[in-house]
Amino acid sequence: MLLYVSNYITKPVLKTHIMFDTVRSVFQKNGELLAGNEGQLAKACQLMTKVVSSLSAKGDIGRPMIGLYLLDNPDHYTSHTFVPFYWQSFVSKARSAWNTDSNHQQPHLTDDMPEKITMLQQQHNTVGFSPVDNYLLRAPELENVCLYDWISQCKCVK
Repeated sequence: MLLYVSNYITKPVLKTHIMFDTVRSVFQKNGELLAGNEGQLAKACQLMTKVVSSLSAKGDIGRPMIGLYLLDNPDHYTSHTFVPFYWQSFVSKARSAWNTDSNHQQPHLTDDMPEKITMLQQQHNTVGFSPVDNYLLRAPELENVCLYDWISQCKCVK
């Protein structure tokens, strides 16, 4: 248990670019330390202490959070399950019905970005899957389902 906890706590939690930025900022803030009259070993020890202190402050995780991770508990509780929804694709598709060459003078952010399509491999064929087309080409029994209900209640399965 002690070995597991100590390995978990000493695991690096900061991204590499944050670590390098922290080291750089310690050197920038303590430039006078490098030019001081103290010996090289004393300067190195002081700088190392400052870097370690700064890194530990940035990567500090509270004890309750560590306990949650060690016990495989979630870090938040909610009574809802959220569904990812990419609104921009739907807005772009709806706007394309009104955009013609004559009235398309003002570019829209959504018009410039192509729709994202997931590519699926089925047997020996590659099939494109689009959430927008999935809604537009839904079954006749679901014609009266609004977009919000479709996203929150329907699930695509094989």
